Amino acid sequence: TITSLIDSQQRPAPSVLVIGAGISGIAAARILHDASFKVTLLESRDRLGGRIHTDDSFGCPVDMGASCLGLTLYRTSGDDSVLYDHDLESCMLFDIDGHQVPQQTVVEVGETFKRILEETGKVRDEHPEDISVSEAIS
Repeated sequence: TITSLIDSQQRPAPSVLVIGAGISGIAAARILHDASFKVTLLESRDRLGGRIHTDDSFGCPVDMGASCLGLTLYRTSGDDSVLYDHDLESCMLFDIDGHQVPQQTVVEVGETFKRILEETGKVRDEHPEDISVSEAIS
């Protein structure tokens, strides 16, 4: 009826608080806003983006954000190279003081990381349900 239409137009939009302005929070806020909700987006940092962040303070872009996929997304990817796809032999890494990390150290760390990922895969296969890190390493 025309009365219910007038009443619905006079009601204030429902308010929603979205906590976290990472990619998911921003997407949720946009969808809610587009659905005529009054949205407040709350972020603890002084920037948006969450784990998606590029730092240019050294005069070149350095990705500071997400470098791996969450386990659920990883499991659905079907790609065992998702978490580790770097050719460390061709990388130059630097410590916090700007000194180049010796290439042998980079390679050794890379090999250790590969072994950790292999062990992680074994634990994942043995325990399809979620478990704590403490349970996984005990």
